[in-house]
Amino acid sequence: MTVPRARVRRGQRITLAHHRQRERGIVNIQCLSVDQSQIQGLRETNSQLSHPIFPLLLKSYYDVDQLYLGWEPIEIMVANILTASWPVNETELACVLQSVRKLTLDGIRSLRDQGRALATLGPNTIWLNKRGQVRLVKSSFPMQTSEMNADTLRLTALAMVMRSLMATSAGQGRWISEAQSFLKSLTINSLNELMKASW
Repeated sequence: MTVPRARVRRGQRITLAHHRQRERGIVNIQCLSVDQSQIQGLRETNSQLSHPIFPLLLKSYYDVDQLYLGWEPIEIMVANILTASWPVNETELACVLQSVRKLTLDGIRSLRDQGRALATLGPNTIWLNKRGQVRLVKSSFPMQTSEMNADTLRLTALAMVMRSLMATSAGQGRWISEAQSFLKSLTINSLNELMKASW
């Protein structure tokens, strides 16, 4: 069981909570209004779409038409980095940018291979956990192959996020030509080609 501590809304409503038995442990609790007959289907979908880019589901509880999902805690959003009042150095920014690029593309490809696409992608839906690992809001929908392109697969949105990160004071004007070239290719090249990029 968990004890609610705070509620926030960033792309989706989340409750931060302490674990009763492990008081130092914090989890993110997401509450869904669902009928009990839908629970198994939701769990199967979550299992099928599991990928390191999405937050890890630690526990789930059901009580009176409410499903409580206990997700791993998230530390910050990319939006926090873009608006940070604290100094972000070039090395830290490069690490974040590389992780966002590689893991987000891998997550997009995983969904694509299952006939799905991210519902949204932006600074508020790209997160980092306490180990600095990138996580995306786990929200996707079915999509036909014929409908998949740079916009619908959120590659254009990823380019905008990366461009914003590269334009921060820590990164402005310091990126190698390969990084600049990759940014341009995000909306032109196929996803498979992007995954092969050396940068």
